[in-house]
Amino acid sequence: MKDALRIAGYAGTVLLLFGLLAFAFSGNFDLWTAVHVAGGGILVSAALATNLGEVLRAVAAQGTRQRAAAVTGTLVFTALLVTINVLAARFPKTWDATESKVYTLGDKTASILGGL
Repeated sequence: MKDALRIAGYAGTVLLLFGLLAFAFSGNFDLWTAVHVAGGGILVSAALATNLGEVLRAVAAQGTRQRAAAVTGTLVFTALLVTINVLAARFPKTWDATESKVYTLGDKTASILGGL
């Protein structure tokens, strides 16, 4: 039973993160995003509530400074990844790396497309 609750906690974390990332990338909070966030929150809450004693023991086993450093590093790294992904999704950029510039529009084509 404890293993099932532990797996439910992991699954809830994944669902919660997918819901938050879907909202960050799309900018709208639709039904599927709400299902991911709510389902993930419920699973994580249930796993923490039934396993609170073990969670507190595991947190207390390490030193406070080490925990703070680990949490801070994790939060900074996660924030950096989310920021980079959101910026990459909102401002897509492509490069033509071929030698003969096969995938680059010519000046005439660009002017015609600009006039549309």
